[in-house]
Amino acid sequence: MLQLYAKYEMRSVRVLNSVWMPTENGPMKKLSNLVFLSKDCDLQYIEEPVENVDDIVKFCEETGLPAALDETIDNFQESHLNMLAKYTHPGIVAVVIKPSVIGGFEKAALIARWAQKHGKMAVVSAAFESGLGLSTYILFSYYLEQLNVVYTVMNREIRPSIAHGLGTYKWLKQDVTAIPLGIHYDPCKGFMGASVAGAIQLLKNFKVNNNVIHKTFNEEQVHRYHLTVNSKNFSYSIKVHEVGQESNVSTGTS
Repeated sequence: MLQLYAKYEMRSVRVLNSVWMPTENGPMKKLSNLVFLSKDCDLQYIEEPVENVDDIVKFCEETGLPAALDETIDNFQESHLNMLAKYTHPGIVAVVIKPSVIGGFEKAALIARWAQKHGKMAVVSAAFESGLGLSTYILFSYYLEQLNVVYTVMNREIRPSIAHGLGTYKWLKQDVTAIPLGIHYDPCKGFMGASVAGAIQLLKNFKVNNNVIHKTFNEEQVHRYHLTVNSKNFSYSIKVHEVGQESNVSTGTS
């Protein structure tokens, strides 16, 4: 069972951007009530706690609270690894990765490996994908968990369990998959969970939910054939792709 974000446990807390801003005089304005409340829960990190990401290191140093990069990664214009180089501070404990936003699983894997190499959590997060897309996210998250185990053994250190942000599925009224993805709350373990085996089965046996299809399009049939031309001194072949209705047209010569 893969652990997901859940409102039932205080492993991950998200706050709005710009909750901690520089004052006119320069020093940072701390949210003392947030610092106080965080001491009473198992807070893993706060996502993007500053208005300007350049202040995130200072936020960690002055408040002592752990932070995570989220939208900052989505907005990187240059090489992700080059941009991440300035966020190695130990106060930044996690990076939140949305594969569909940053350009696919290849980039997501590069960022995740960077995070694990620097002792940070690599958290996979959804952007309201369908059950089909979330199934691939579940498998990708599971893959990262296996890598995390390898890093733990190699470095002989204990790393916290990671709750991935795939709980957006519950907000979808309908889905393109005929069989719903199995994401549910496990009362015994106390968190939302997704079955890796279930995700594999959904991908293998995927069927479209025809009840949510509003419009269909039938592609025109393409006729493919080769047209060979032979001449006295040479010959050549033309590969023809023909669409449209076939008609018999007769021509005459006089």
